Amino acid sequence: MRLRMLMAGLTTAVLSAWAVAQPAAPAVRDAMLETRSTPDLVADATALLAEFKSTRSESLLADARRVLGVLLTRDPLNTDANLLSGELGLEANDYDTARKYFAQVTQIEPNNYRANVGLGRIWNANRSFRQAVLFLELAERVAPDVKRGSEVKRLLASSYLGMGNVTKALEKIEEAIRLDPESLESLRARMDINLQLAARDPAFIPVAVSDSSDYLARVRKQAEAEPGSVERLREVEQAYDAAILAVRTLHNSYYERDAQRRPTNRLIRDKEAEAAAALNRLAELAGEVAVIRLTIANHDIIQFAAAKAVELDPKNVKYLENLAALYQRTNQREQAIETCQKILALQPSHAAARQFLDSVGVPVTTEPAAEPPSPAPGD
Repeated sequence: MRLRMLMAGLTTAVLSAWAVAQPAAPAVRDAMLETRSTPDLVADATALLAEFKSTRSESLLADARRVLGVLLTRDPLNTDANLLSGELGLEANDYDTARKYFAQVTQIEPNNYRANVGLGRIWNANRSFRQAVLFLELAERVAPDVKRGSEVKRLLASSYLGMGNVTKALEKIEEAIRLDPESLESLRARMDINLQLAARDPAFIPVAVSDSSDYLARVRKQAEAEPGSVERLREVEQAYDAAILAVRTLHNSYYERDAQRRPTNRLIRDKEAEAAAALNRLAELAGEVAVIRLTIANHDIIQFAAAKAVELDPKNVKYLENLAALYQRTNQREQAIETCQKILALQPSHAAARQFLDSVGVPVTTEPAAEPPSPAPGD
């Protein structure tokens, strides 16, 4: 009991202090922005947007906005700057701002794929599905490659489902999978659609169970290929949640319904064996996901402690080494890069930090300390 209470307390501390403990990304220096070329600023904003998507860091969001502000001041009609500003607004749930920038692009380039997808996403989020379809169907016609073609078909499937057109939704998601059979996003989208349909129509329950099982197997395989990745573990956890929902829906289908079509505690006659099998599968899935959740919780506690040690003693190279090694083991590339750069700022000749940065193609800006001159004879 005491151990359980200690684990709960530590986990609460992790969650409450997580944002403080995470090392912040290096701030973009305002004075340097004006001197950078437009292509370099576009590259900076693209990288900051990608990192913001994965970390949700407010400092990265502010940095990206500053870079884009410089770009738009320099050239208000710059397509890349407007697209990135729209995509940043979309990620920050600032739909009015996002719509303004995407519309700026479509006024000049009506067939721009990214702008039309962005507008489709906004209308989907606002549940204006018919409006979303107008933009997404245009984007579907001009999709520049397989990956983006698959992406827009997934979005169209979601829009059609929102409109109540189940046939069209299933048709589009199957097109997305045929276009890119290796896409986990498309498999996840089909699973989500069938889970929604299974909640309303028992005919879709077997498909939802099969889809969730297949998706779980694929995500687990991906996680096994990256054994240190906590991000992959979280994806596995989410896949288990979907599989549990599907089997629970299956189990509920074996019970009689009341006048409001809700399941009662009365089993349908001769369904005892099926109900027992579903309950057994639920127990198996719950046991397996419990191990995953414990692994994630333990990692969060370890990472919190390592990051907090650096926060309290930021010039301690040993603590930085420990944190960098943790980030490398768990495939947190950007955090590992930043921590190794901090090590080199304190100890320019640090071989392991230099080797890691070189291996990921990051230029090392600090030079190793020069060897002291040999003493002159007779000194």
